[in-house]
Amino acid sequence: MIKVLLIFGFSFFNPAPSDSIGMETVNGKKFILHKVEAKETLFSISRRYRTTVAEIAQNNEGAESGLEVGRVLRIPYASPS
Repeated sequence: MIKVLLIFGFSFFNPAPSDSIGMETVNGKKFILHKVEAKETLFSISRRYRTTVAEIAQNNEGAESGLEVGRVLRIPYASPS
């Protein structure tokens, strides 16, 4: 039981999904860096990081026109409340 609580606790406080490649701060704003993989869409990425498509597009020029595999996106980071 304690192992389950510890694992849940660590995953709950992890600021980004495990497939992110890091964090970056630009002009005082924090971003999660996400490398696009095959078959991903802005919508699926927005759901994974609990943000909106509009916020991702706003911080990644040309993202609304389509995503390329391997592109690194800046995902706005909102600390858990």
